[in-house]
Amino acid sequence: MASKHQEAIRGLIIESGFTSVVRIIEHLGLPVGDIDLEEIDQECVNRVKGIRLPALIIHGERDSLVPKKEAESCTETLVPKIKNCSLSVGRP
Repeated sequence: MASKHQEAIRGLIIESGFTSVVRIIEHLGLPVGDIDLEEIDQECVNRVKGIRLPALIIHGERDSLVPKKEAESCTETLVPKIKNCSLSVGRP
């Protein structure tokens, strides 16, 4: 949504975010059959790369559904283009 409607959005607050749904599918070990995940992964990453909005990325250190490395990947993908981007990791 943010990649398509940037003119209508002033900034992002991303909680337990991830750069690509493919990485979550792989992390959870979900069956994918004959689906070409590499193409989907690249499309997801390219959409995130196109975002030029300030972002606050929040992620729980003990999150078992979305690994912390996904929040770090989000930050790395957004930071080169955005001055106001930060990652906050915390414990419950």
